This record gives sequence, structure tokens and C-alpha cells, in this order.
Amino acid sequence: MSDTPEGGETSFWYVYLLHSERTGHTYKGIGKDPERRLRQHNGLRSGGAKRTRAGRPWTLRAAWGPYRDRSEASKKEAQLQKRSGLQSRMAWNPEERVKLGDLASIDDLGILRGCAT
Repeated sequence: MSDTPEGGETSFWYVYLLHSERTGHTYKGIGKDPERRLRQHNGLRSGGAKRTRAGRPWTLRAAWGPYRDRSEASKKEAQLQKRSGLQSRMAWNPEERVKLGDLASIDDLGILRGCAT
């Protein structure tokens, strides 16, 4: 994400898809920094959703964006919500899919293990 100001967070919004190998569940969300949100959901930082605690560890399977504001990202998230299951959600293509390699160097931390681009 090349539009990152000094604070590390972008001015754009993203829709992201997490997957739990342990439970088989998926979780979709929105945020300005999908890598930070992944760390939060995995308990490495404070702020993850309570619903994701039982599925740890989560892997980031896909991200879409950038969207100019939260409202636009929320509308895309609602479209993704209509799909069920990992394969169906991974196949969703609103034309703004981000290659996971384009997300910062979080893979160096091993958090994105097993992610497909």
C-alpha cells in the first residue's frame, strides 16, 4: 500500500477476508490497514473482534480496495457478506482485488502463511 502516511495507516479503506484453518470459518471486515487488523484478530495487538477469538490463528486470504471512504468499503463488504464459504468469497471479484504481495511486508512476520494471491 503505497499511500501510507508516517503513522502507517493509509487514507484508503479495504475489505479483507480472513480464514481459520482450525475452525474452517471465514471472517470479513473493513479497515484502513488489513495487516494491522490481522494482528488484532490474532491477538498480537489489542482491538480484534470478539467473534474471531475462537478461530485463532487467522490468515489473510484476500483484500479488495482501495476505497475512498468507509461508506464505499461497507457497501462492498455487504456484497461479500451475501456469499458463504471460503471458495465463494475468494471468487468474489469487484475488480479492486489487491495482490497480497502488494500489502506491506507483513509476510516477513509469517502472519500471511498459506495465503494465495
